[in-house]
Amino acid sequence: MLGDIDESGQTPGKKSKETESLYAYTSNYFSDAYALVPEIGEGQRWYDSPYRILDKVARSRARSLIPGPGRRVLSRAINRLECYNEFDRYLAWSRDDTFHNVKVPNSEHVKIPALWAVELFPPSQFDRLLKAINENSWDHKRALYGLGDESREMLERSRAGNGWAWWRLGDVVNRDSKRHLPDSQRQKLSYFFESIELIAMRIGPGLTAVLAYFQLTKIASDLLDDSWHADHGPSLIHQHGVLRVEDRMWSKCRKTQEARLSLHMAAREWLSNTCPGAFSEAGKQQPVIDLLLLEEHDPTLGERTDRELGDALRAIGLTESATVHRSSEYLPGLLLEPVDERMCPALAGRPTWALWGQRTKVAVSAIRDISVYGLEQVNAISYMVNQIARNFFVSLAISELLRLSEERYAALRDSAKTQHGHFKGRHLARLRETFLTLSLDLTSTYRDIQHFNTSSNGEYDITFTMTEAPWITKEREAAGDTDRREIDLVKNMKEKQIESAEKLVSSDNDYRDIMSTVASLWASSDTFKIGRLALWVSLTSLLVALLVADYSGDLIVVHIWKWLVHISSHHHVK
Repeated sequence: MLGDIDESGQTPGKKSKETESLYAYTSNYFSDAYALVPEIGEGQRWYDSPYRILDKVARSRARSLIPGPGRRVLSRAINRLECYNEFDRYLAWSRDDTFHNVKVPNSEHVKIPALWAVELFPPSQFDRLLKAINENSWDHKRALYGLGDESREMLERSRAGNGWAWWRLGDVVNRDSKRHLPDSQRQKLSYFFESIELIAMRIGPGLTAVLAYFQLTKIASDLLDDSWHADHGPSLIHQHGVLRVEDRMWSKCRKTQEARLSLHMAAREWLSNTCPGAFSEAGKQQPVIDLLLLEEHDPTLGERTDRELGDALRAIGLTESATVHRSSEYLPGLLLEPVDERMCPALAGRPTWALWGQRTKVAVSAIRDISVYGLEQVNAISYMVNQIARNFFVSLAISELLRLSEERYAALRDSAKTQHGHFKGRHLARLRETFLTLSLDLTSTYRDIQHFNTSSNGEYDITFTMTEAPWITKEREAAGDTDRREIDLVKNMKEKQIESAEKLVSSDNDYRDIMSTVASLWASSDTFKIGRLALWVSLTSLLVALLVADYSGDLIVVHIWKWLVHISSHHHVK
């Protein structure tokens, strides 16, 4: 609440920071901006005269004489000019207005030392995984030095049901890096990546995961922070063919999130080109988890954050810590947070999670002594996460695979309906191939998910608990509500995976009936078409036979011609 305002325009007593911002906004910033940049049509700027002319036409009776397409062009032109006016106003808008700007504390910084991307290989993708292993030869040095079995051999044993739970496919180090790994390959990688570790994980005999662990270069690690602290001015952007204006706040949020996204997309592109699986084959984005380490803010404390800090965190894609915490005793100091697509449109449509926390807090509270890694602190933390959270990262990817299967079954159902009545043979063949592939993958995946979710992998089985933010709990308990509210996130996720897989299996049985019906309808339609074609062929053959038949020494066509001539001459005599 703003409170009482005295005659001087000041609120008695000490005002909160949020109240001061709101008061300043309503009293000063809005009117100041419009004083500097008046409404469109009220000046002599380049867009004022065209706007006045178009606006006069739009408000006149002559508008009714303009065809519909012309009126739409007129409206778009007016809206476009208004965007330029709004853009100029945002340029003049005060930087002190926290409702139109994002203020990042000068002492606060964020680093991304590493990220992970996951690709899955059900039975239909097994050949592609073998091809990737053969073509890339990640294990060449390992086999040469006698450091372990070849990846192909380990994969085949795993698919047979008696292999290791996980094994290293190999390491790739950037050719320009000073890092040295004995059995690694050196390749020309994006300047974002220092090295890439590929780990194969056995979900079950029919489902294998490849987890790619990307360790970032210093340039890439600082990329998000550089954009976070950069002065992003207002923007004019084209979206779906329409010009749109962003103030400094929305422009900073979009550009900062796009900087984070650029790292993700580079990792996804490398994995798709090097080791494509189910997500790549379907044209979908692989799940990505990145590690974000802040210098000052510790989200695990659960204190109520002010709006300015909340806006700053939102700019990098972190929006839920003020109300929801997903934490694990195995990863102390870190919170897990999925991207909220409604709040972070630049990251929308791509399965993305962040593990984030305050760097020193994570290093100090780590269960394992990260000094054993012999690396600088941020890289040591990423190594620790890579060892502990592998299974959980793969579980996140399994949920995405089931969601992808649901989408593909829905597309299969819809295509069967829309193509009914005008099927061609190639349509049915394509439909049958898609259905059989999905059905084979689903049957195998369902069994493997059940096995993976019920088996124990020792130290690699971690849990996450979802709770409300501590400040909310304190306020609730102060009001007398002492109920404990938490969800075992891993248990809940596994239950939903089994439930989703069971529904897909049930749908698969239904789609088998649909497929049989579609095939029968197509066969009946095809039989009718063939019968009709045979009838026309018979009629054509009869006609040809009549035309060329020998009748009393002359062709039938000769007799027809004589008859027509006779009729014509008889009519002429009369």
